[in-house]
Amino acid sequence: MTVFETGYYKINRVSLCLCGVWPEQNSFQAYIARFLLWGGMATIMIPEYVCLYKAWVYGSFMEDFLPCIPTQLLITAVAAKYVVFAIYKKTFQDTIDKMRIDFEFFGNTPARKILKEYADKGRTRTIFYGCFLFMILTTFVVPAFLPVVLDKFRPLNETRIRLKLLDTDYGVDPDEYFVLITIHGYIASTFLVLMLWSVDSFIMIMVQHCCSLFVIVGFTLKKLDQGNKKHTEKFENDVLINALQVHQQAIEFADFIEASLKNMYGIVIIENMLAISITGLETIKQMDQTDQAMRFAAFAFGQMVHLFFNSLPGQELVDHSTGLFDLVYDCQWESLSIKSKKKILLILMRSAKPKSLTAGGFYELNLQHCGEVLKTSMSYLTVLTSMR
Repeated sequence: MTVFETGYYKINRVSLCLCGVWPEQNSFQAYIARFLLWGGMATIMIPEYVCLYKAWVYGSFMEDFLPCIPTQLLITAVAAKYVVFAIYKKTFQDTIDKMRIDFEFFGNTPARKILKEYADKGRTRTIFYGCFLFMILTTFVVPAFLPVVLDKFRPLNETRIRLKLLDTDYGVDPDEYFVLITIHGYIASTFLVLMLWSVDSFIMIMVQHCCSLFVIVGFTLKKLDQGNKKHTEKFENDVLINALQVHQQAIEFADFIEASLKNMYGIVIIENMLAISITGLETIKQMDQTDQAMRFAAFAFGQMVHLFFNSLPGQELVDHSTGLFDLVYDCQWESLSIKSKKKILLILMRSAKPKSLTAGGFYELNLQHCGEVLKTSMSYLTVLTSMR
């Protein structure tokens, strides 16, 4: 069984193929997928930009222009994630090969069970995250379609108020072509969510794999716990060399993830902060219209969860890299030979500095900072509310 073809990561491979950024994908298929995705996105972005321009030139900043911004921020964040995978295609291919090699290298050893455990965790999280994103999309879309459905099956003496799915301007009568415009917006939104899910979930499984390597180092060092058994110096040396090699792989893996994603995360965190503030404001403004308020609240909640799932991998990476320090310190190193103690010291020194993911290389992604971003968003929301 190959882990990406029929194993734990099959979902991630298929989703990235649909987006045209799977490194091993046929070039023709990749170009077709990219053309369909971004061609479809362009058809919605053009009327959105027309609406944005008219709102800026002819409308009110607070009432007309500001509500158009959250969607553009989300598109920018997704585009940043997509571009990273397109630019680092060769590097991500090396990463995929490395993950495959790890599963083969550890064979049927207990260490492989650790890899499987974390791979299964990554798969579960991929499925949950995808279900959640599409649930939020459904919550966002249903209020726009509901009046049309009710007018069809339970008509009133007058047409129900129809809600725009997205802020767009096609240059045609929006009421006459409401259904077509809404369907178009739904398809484009589905493309956007697909790209977001595919890239985020692959980052999750990369971090899970990296965390499993740190756990394997600790598991390997437990072999040195003697109990009543006296180990030979050769045995100690073999165990420590193996632990050092796996630890080095884990460090290099973590450094690669950080180097590849830090600029992208810088854009994403700013987007999250602004989008949460603006959609929060729109939710407050639309409180007298339940359907509209529910849509904006769903969008804001989705942004919060998006922020959480971007921060969680960073927190797990910190926890696993620093947790190894305690595992090494607690092993029975005092009974080892001098040479073995020096190797233990080397692992301790490497473990003293936690591995982390950052936004822009300066803002560490973890759950504490996730809370701080939410607090900052609420502060911006307060300022925007006072400007009404």
